[in-house]
Amino acid sequence: MVLTAFSTRALLGVWGKDSSGDGARDRAGEGTEQRGKIAHRTGEIKAGSYPGSCPAAKALTCREMAPIRIAALVPVTEAEGPGSRFAVWLQGCAIRCPGCCNPQMFDPDGGEAVEPAELLARLDEARRRVEGITLLGGEPFEQAEPLVPFVRGARERGLSVVAFSGFRIEELRRDRPPGSRQLLGELDLLVDGPYDSGLPESRRRWAGSGNQRFHFLTGRYSPGVEVIAEGGPERTVELRLTADGRLERSGWPEG
Repeated sequence: MVLTAFSTRALLGVWGKDSSGDGARDRAGEGTEQRGKIAHRTGEIKAGSYPGSCPAAKALTCREMAPIRIAALVPVTEAEGPGSRFAVWLQGCAIRCPGCCNPQMFDPDGGEAVEPAELLARLDEARRRVEGITLLGGEPFEQAEPLVPFVRGARERGLSVVAFSGFRIEELRRDRPPGSRQLLGELDLLVDGPYDSGLPESRRRWAGSGNQRFHFLTGRYSPGVEVIAEGGPERTVELRLTADGRLERSGWPEG
């Protein structure tokens, strides 16, 4: 779940933690070739413009039109949930777990403001290459209300929805933070609970620590999908070379 650097440019290579030797070079070449076919627009996601206030009668509509503050976006990844996924890291987190791998995402005023419709347009560019979206952070549920139209749009496209949260599901069902219950109702899989650096996880993929729980909220995924296969890599790490020569890393390299 760690992400270093932010770019929405073309993905040029992907490697697993267990890759080595010629096999790693072959996978890197394959990743370069295939991802080159779906090269994404060069440049960062730009902030939109939004009204400063909403009349009371139109409050719901205005909340749904509110911008989403994102810290990072990876259009195609296999490190952040089942299958290939469109991963969005949300900006801002009040929980601030000690040892968090993304402390740069704590500040709610950081990142970029993006309209839900614009984020859906970016999703459409990668739609044929992914089976779902993943929301990470930062803390997705602190932006539950503006996320709902984006998540609903993903579901309308037949995509699954996975989210990671430092809040426990019991809190989310009580609508804490506001809008959480509505967003929770759109998920297929929730991984909940604060990160605890004293409880390292080695049996389950995607979880950061052993206290975190997997909640299968629909029939889309079943318990066991998160279990690390015998002899398989404990973690998936992806490296990407951006168009301007920077190296990005996602996954869980510390695992």
